[in-house]
Amino acid sequence: SFRKIRLRPRQSGCAVCGDHPTITQLIDYVQFCGAAPTDKTRSVQLLNDSQRLTCQEYQSLCETKEEHVLLDVRPEVQFAICSLPGSINIPFEELNTEKAPELLRSKSTSSQLSRVVVVCRLGNDSQKAVTLLAPLLSESTTLHDLKGGLKEWAHTIDTSFPMY
Repeated sequence: SFRKIRLRPRQSGCAVCGDHPTITQLIDYVQFCGAAPTDKTRSVQLLNDSQRLTCQEYQSLCETKEEHVLLDVRPEVQFAICSLPGSINIPFEELNTEKAPELLRSKSTSSQLSRVVVVCRLGNDSQKAVTLLAPLLSESTTLHDLKGGLKEWAHTIDTSFPMY
Protein backbone atom coordinates (compact mmCIF):
# COMPACT_ATOMS: atom_id res chain seq x y z
CA SER A 1 0.00 0.00 0.00
CA PHE A 2 1.05 3.56 -0.57
CA ARG A 3 0.85 6.46 1.81
CA LYS A 4 0.26 9.89 0.33
CA ILE A 5 1.99 12.89 1.77
CA ARG A 6 1.38 16.43 0.68
CA LEU A 7 4.46 18.53 0.08
CA ARG A 8 4.46 22.22 0.72
CA PRO A 9 4.58 24.39 -2.40
CA ARG A 10 7.79 25.90 -3.75
CA GLN A 11 9.07 28.73 -1.57
CA SER A 12 10.83 31.69 -3.15
CA GLY A 13 13.35 31.84 -0.27
CA CYS A 14 14.32 28.16 -0.47
CA ALA A 15 18.08 27.53 -0.54
CA VAL A 16 17.66 24.81 -3.20
CA CYS A 17 14.74 25.72 -5.47
CA GLY A 18 14.03 29.35 -4.56
CA ASP A 19 14.46 32.46 -6.66
CA HIS A 20 18.13 32.80 -5.62
CA PRO A 21 19.40 29.32 -4.65
CA THR A 22 22.54 29.11 -2.52
CA ILE A 23 22.80 25.32 -2.72
CA THR A 24 23.62 24.48 -6.31
CA GLN A 25 25.59 21.26 -5.93
CA LEU A 26 25.53 18.16 -3.75
CA ILE A 27 26.40 18.80 -0.11
CA ASP A 28 27.10 16.66 2.94
CA TYR A 29 23.82 14.95 3.99
CA VAL A 30 24.64 14.83 7.71
CA GLN A 31 25.69 18.49 7.76
CA PHE A 32 22.51 19.58 5.95
CA CYS A 33 20.01 17.42 7.86
CA GLY A 34 21.69 17.35 11.23
CA ALA A 35 21.16 13.58 11.34
CA ALA A 36 22.78 10.44 10.05
CA PRO A 37 21.19 8.85 6.95
CA THR A 38 19.94 5.84 8.91
CA ASP A 39 17.25 5.00 11.40
CA LYS A 40 19.40 2.25 12.88
CA THR A 41 20.73 4.55 15.61
CA ARG A 42 20.89 2.60 18.83
CA SER A 43 18.66 3.68 21.68
CA VAL A 44 20.24 5.05 24.81
CA GLN A 45 18.87 4.70 28.33
CA LEU A 46 19.96 7.74 30.35
CA LEU A 47 16.82 8.29 32.42
CA ASN A 48 14.81 6.08 34.71
CA ASP A 49 11.20 5.24 33.85
CA SER A 50 9.78 7.91 36.17
CA GLN A 51 11.50 10.57 34.04
CA ARG A 52 10.05 9.25 30.79
CA LEU A 53 6.56 9.37 29.29
CA THR A 54 5.28 6.83 26.81
CA CYS A 55 3.48 8.19 23.77
CA GLN A 56 0.18 6.95 25.21
CA GLU A 57 0.84 8.81 28.48
CA TYR A 58 1.66 11.99 26.56
CA GLN A 59 -1.49 11.63 24.45
CA SER A 60 -3.54 11.37 27.68
CA LEU A 61 -1.80 14.45 29.06
CA CYS A 62 -2.85 16.35 25.91
CA GLU A 63 -6.41 15.04 26.01
CA THR A 64 -6.86 16.22 29.60
CA LYS A 65 -5.40 19.60 28.57
CA GLU A 66 -2.90 19.49 31.42
CA GLU A 67 -0.65 22.55 31.16
CA HIS A 68 2.81 21.72 29.88
CA VAL A 69 5.49 22.85 27.48
CA LEU A 70 6.48 20.49 24.66
CA LEU A 71 10.11 21.19 23.83
CA ASP A 72 11.40 19.77 20.54
CA VAL A 73 15.22 19.65 20.58
CA ARG A 74 15.81 18.63 16.96
CA PRO A 75 17.65 20.97 14.57
CA GLU A 76 15.47 23.66 12.99
CA VAL A 77 15.61 22.01 9.56
CA GLN A 78 14.10 18.80 11.00
CA PHE A 79 11.50 20.74 13.01
CA ALA A 80 10.42 22.42 9.76
CA ILE A 81 9.72 18.99 8.22
CA CYS A 82 7.26 17.93 10.91
CA SER A 83 6.40 18.62 14.54
CA LEU A 84 3.75 17.84 17.12
CA PRO A 85 1.08 20.52 17.61
CA GLY A 86 1.99 23.18 20.16
CA SER A 87 5.67 22.23 20.34
CA ILE A 88 8.40 24.82 20.54
CA ASN A 89 11.81 24.30 18.98
CA ILE A 90 15.09 24.92 20.74
CA PRO A 91 17.81 22.80 19.12
CA PHE A 92 19.84 20.68 21.54
CA GLU A 93 23.00 22.66 20.78
CA GLU A 94 21.33 25.86 22.06
CA LEU A 95 20.41 24.22 25.39
CA ASN A 96 24.03 23.75 26.34
CA THR A 97 24.27 27.15 28.06
CA GLU A 98 23.18 28.68 31.35
CA LYS A 99 20.77 30.85 29.35
CA ALA A 100 18.71 27.80 28.38
CA PRO A 101 15.97 28.42 31.02
CA GLU A 102 15.55 32.03 29.82
CA LEU A 103 15.37 30.86 26.21
CA LEU A 104 12.76 28.25 27.16
CA ARG A 105 10.64 30.81 29.03
CA SER A 106 10.85 33.31 26.17
CA LYS A 107 9.63 30.78 23.58
CA SER A 108 6.96 29.25 25.80
CA THR A 109 3.36 30.47 25.78
CA SER A 110 2.87 29.00 29.25
CA SER A 111 3.12 31.45 32.14
CA GLN A 112 5.19 29.02 34.18
CA LEU A 113 7.33 26.01 33.47
CA SER A 114 5.67 23.56 35.84
CA ARG A 115 5.95 20.65 33.39
CA VAL A 116 8.25 20.31 30.40
CA VAL A 117 8.12 17.34 28.04
CA VAL A 118 11.14 17.04 25.75
CA VAL A 119 10.95 15.32 22.37
CA CYS A 120 13.35 14.49 19.55
CA ARG A 121 13.33 12.07 16.62
CA LEU A 122 14.28 8.85 18.43
CA GLY A 123 14.22 9.68 22.14
CA ASN A 124 17.98 9.90 22.61
CA ASP A 125 18.70 13.64 22.42
CA SER A 126 15.58 14.34 24.48
CA GLN A 127 17.04 12.25 27.32
CA LYS A 128 20.30 14.19 27.06
CA ALA A 129 18.31 17.45 27.13
CA VAL A 130 16.42 16.41 30.29
CA THR A 131 19.75 15.58 31.94
CA LEU A 132 21.14 18.94 30.86
CA LEU A 133 18.09 21.03 31.85
CA ALA A 134 17.39 19.40 35.23
CA PRO A 135 20.02 21.33 37.21
CA LEU A 136 19.21 24.59 35.38
CA LEU A 137 15.44 24.70 35.97
CA SER A 138 13.74 25.17 39.32
CA GLU A 139 12.89 22.16 41.45
CA SER A 140 9.20 22.87 40.89
CA THR A 141 9.60 22.00 37.20
CA THR A 142 8.84 18.41 36.26
CA LEU A 143 10.92 17.24 33.31
CA HIS A 144 10.13 14.22 31.13
CA ASP A 145 11.26 12.98 27.77
CA LEU A 146 8.95 11.34 25.25
CA LYS A 147 10.12 7.73 25.12
CA GLY A 148 10.96 6.69 21.57
CA GLY A 149 10.50 10.23 20.25
CA LEU A 150 8.58 11.14 17.13
CA LYS A 151 9.36 7.79 15.53
CA GLU A 152 7.45 6.01 18.31
CA TRP A 153 4.65 8.62 18.11
CA ALA A 154 4.24 7.89 14.39
CA HIS A 155 4.30 4.14 15.05
CA THR A 156 1.85 3.96 17.99
CA ILE A 157 -0.34 7.09 18.00
CA ASP A 158 -0.54 8.78 14.60
CA THR A 159 0.43 6.56 11.68
CA SER A 160 -0.12 9.51 9.31
CA PHE A 161 2.56 11.55 11.08
CA PRO A 162 5.34 12.18 8.55
CA MET A 163 8.67 10.52 9.25
CA TYR A 164 11.97 11.14 7.58
